[in-house]
Amino acid sequence: MGIFSRYLIRRFLYLLIIAVGCSLVIFIVIDFVENTKTWLNQPRQEVWNYYLNYVPHILYLVLPVALLIASVFSVGNMARHLELVAMRAAGRSVYSITFPLLFLGILITGGMFWFGDTILPDANYERFKIKEPKTKENTSGNPNEKYKFVFIGPKNVTYFFQHYSGNRKSGRGVTILMERGDTLYQRYDCKRLVWENHWKAIDGSFRTFENGRIATTKFKDKLLKELTDTPADLVNNRVFPDEMRMVMLKRRIDILKRSGEQTRRFETQWHFKISSCVVNLIMLVIGFSIAANTMRSGLIKRFGLTLLFTFCYFVLLRFGLIFGENGTLTPVMGAWMGNMVFGSMALGFYANMGRL
Repeated sequence: MGIFSRYLIRRFLYLLIIAVGCSLVIFIVIDFVENTKTWLNQPRQEVWNYYLNYVPHILYLVLPVALLIASVFSVGNMARHLELVAMRAAGRSVYSITFPLLFLGILITGGMFWFGDTILPDANYERFKIKEPKTKENTSGNPNEKYKFVFIGPKNVTYFFQHYSGNRKSGRGVTILMERGDTLYQRYDCKRLVWENHWKAIDGSFRTFENGRIATTKFKDKLLKELTDTPADLVNNRVFPDEMRMVMLKRRIDILKRSGEQTRRFETQWHFKISSCVVNLIMLVIGFSIAANTMRSGLIKRFGLTLLFTFCYFVLLRFGLIFGENGTLTPVMGAWMGNMVFGSMALGFYANMGRL
């Protein structure tokens, strides 16, 4: 890496750290003041844990704007002080000058994808346990306690529970139906079903249906190794897409589909977990592409233009999510609509960067 590339990246990272740090402080202070009454009744350790787990969410939200600010001012100041002109006069193109930022943006995008699928869901889960968001998912009582609960598993297995407890990983008044195609061939009825690395049925009967005959066997306890569903499949403590990893969210979608329920919202959120990471790269490219020519118009004017693009971008992202969740658009189109529009604009700005 050349001297100029190190100089540009060092200046960019310095501004990025300042932007992210200031944003974190502002977000936390505003949230703390807004929830002062709530925190007065909470233990200090719980408040500390909440904000410790809130930091990853804030970082995920503010990073695109922080990248925009850092790219505009790092590249814009160099253009305004004619440093870019000197480099271009020495024979370097504007594309080679800004390539270190483009490469860094790709690395950040990949890093945020990893961050958003590993650290962020667990942090949101811990945060929601302390203070859940007010949405329809948490208005139906304890999600771990189910009454008259039906679960449709893979391989044509259907469970009926009079009561199922996700906390105890056990159910009462259980019936399990196993089908081949549309034909019932096995049925379990038991007083209790408990999880012991495999499902164990207690005090029940086992029926087989073959060739028009019914064979019944009673048992005190029976280990059902043929059942592949786990307690996490039946009842998942993580009810919000923001606290699920992509694998968990995909499993939830499959479970809902087997039950005949709508999955558009979860499918849109699954695709958005990928598309939201690309926002970072698009904002970075828009920022340095516009800022590279601030000598013809003021830096503040260019910065205001990029903020306008940012506002429109996030509005379009939000509308895309809404349209994807309500079925106006497909989940893929809803999650990627904003990126397709502004990604095309970013490519246009980048392609014409040297001629603006």
